[in-house]
Amino acid sequence: MTDTHTSAVPAPRHADSEPTPARRRRVYSVINQKGGSTKTTTSINLGAALAARGLRVRVIDTDPQEGSATHWLPPTDRDQIGRGLLDVYADERNLDQATSRTTVPNLYIVPSWTSLRAVEKERDAGSELVLRAALAASEAPIDVEIVDCPHTLDVLAIGATGAADELIIPVQASELDVVGMEELLKMVKKVRARINPDLTIAAIIVGRVKGNSGFDKALLEGFKRDYPDAVVGSVVDSVRMREATAAHQPITVYEPSGRAARDFLGIADQLIARGES
Repeated sequence: MTDTHTSAVPAPRHADSEPTPARRRRVYSVINQKGGSTKTTTSINLGAALAARGLRVRVIDTDPQEGSATHWLPPTDRDQIGRGLLDVYADERNLDQATSRTTVPNLYIVPSWTSLRAVEKERDAGSELVLRAALAASEAPIDVEIVDCPHTLDVLAIGATGAADELIIPVQASELDVVGMEELLKMVKKVRARINPDLTIAAIIVGRVKGNSGFDKALLEGFKRDYPDAVVGSVVDSVRMREATAAHQPITVYEPSGRAARDFLGIADQLIARGES
């Protein structure tokens, strides 16, 4: 940690590197309380896909476990950012000071480690509103914030949904995942009533689909019918995706011409179009 609180947020844009214009900064929370739902996979790869389209993207890791977004895409300047997101909750740094570069152009991360569990254990008054306030105070020229939520529907998850404009819900192509969404939607309803009345669902992303199975098609059609205002997309199951995780790279970098990369880029394009409409 340094005394100067060096920030890794992007510098003001230059005319020759102007990103694709965003209507305004969007804050997406990627949430599903079921383990193995491809939540972190979605956060990292969708963030990288949006960054590949010229947007400046910051992933905020609110999942205090090993194997989270920070493990997948480690910060490149950890010595400058202290305890990452925990410092934000402890009022020791602001969000921009806790932001780190990644190896992917246009993609930044606010990391966390298992020490972030202290937020859930201590439950300080107002913890649910910390991230919302931190985002409001941020001066970084970020186009899209992606909050990778924990699996539990606890203080950190409530704070992440309270801070978001919209939710992105990743699910696996299984009946159990569909049933598990009911508990999540109950929590979303409470957050709308108590903290964030304008919260909506931006996208439902079905991960690890096997191809053109009848179940996959029926699942996607059902989501399109039930959530007509949301982007509904799928990402193919891929051995290369697991290899990319081990290599600490998004699939758009590890295999940019592969099917999974094209799936994430297609979803990114739909979200960009949705935000500009």
